[in-house]
Amino acid sequence: AGKNRSQVNKSMSSPGYPSRKNCVISVTLFVMTPCPAALAKRDSKLSRQPWPLQRRFEDPNPSHLIRRDTEKGDHVRLQSEKKVTVKNKVFGGPIPLICLPLVAKDRSALLQQTAELVRLDPDLLEWRIDGYDQVEDISVCLEALQALKVAMGSIPLIFTCRIHLEGGFKEISQETRLQLITTAIESGGVEIVDVEMSNEPAFIEKVKKTAQTCNAKLILSYHNFDETPDETFIHDKLVLAQDLGADIAKLAVMPKNYADVFAERILWR
Repeated sequence: AGKNRSQVNKSMSSPGYPSRKNCVISVTLFVMTPCPAALAKRDSKLSRQPWPLQRRFEDPNPSHLIRRDTEKGDHVRLQSEKKVTVKNKVFGGPIPLICLPLVAKDRSALLQQTAELVRLDPDLLEWRIDGYDQVEDISVCLEALQALKVAMGSIPLIFTCRIHLEGGFKEISQETRLQLITTAIESGGVEIVDVEMSNEPAFIEKVKKTAQTCNAKLILSYHNFDETPDETFIHDKLVLAQDLGADIAKLAVMPKNYADVFAERILWR
């Protein structure tokens, strides 16, 4: 409603869009992903055979994952020119990764959740430590992190202490957040850390340098739970994340209509 779809569906050669050479782009739309049956129904309308779901994930040659509908100009699962690999999990590659969140108030609930989620065999787990009751007690958090890593086995961990402004569970001082995040990285228990671009430049720089020193990957993120910003805003956020030194640029937005969903396409142009 009120959006010009032609502004969303620009040419792949349009200048000014962020390159995928310097960081991986991750997008979260708060909508359900079409199920295989829906994809098959769409394929049948286009007089094509549906993708075998098992083949999509087991074929050693994943070129079929980049599918193009030449009549409609659709582009599905374009890969990033830069790929980030963490424990054999490839961000920006041909296969989407599944990350499950851990949101627990205490250590017992944290380990119980971990045991349940590990059985689902996700690619990654994310600990939203901002929901932890003792989040401001760093020594307690580090002990919980150590126990968590044992329970997770070889699954990579995204460590997130979300700022309250962008959906964090608690209002935590920036000083405490920074100390908690950097100490967790330095402990060696964090493969990936997620911080928001809304933090102060010095905050982001400190986290970035700590992550680089400890061989952890940095996600710089933006969240909007009210709407999908316009194309220029999205572009600028992606460029900002890249300029700030992100390994992975993440946007999480709320679509209100089909044009908002289509706006995601600009991220791959």
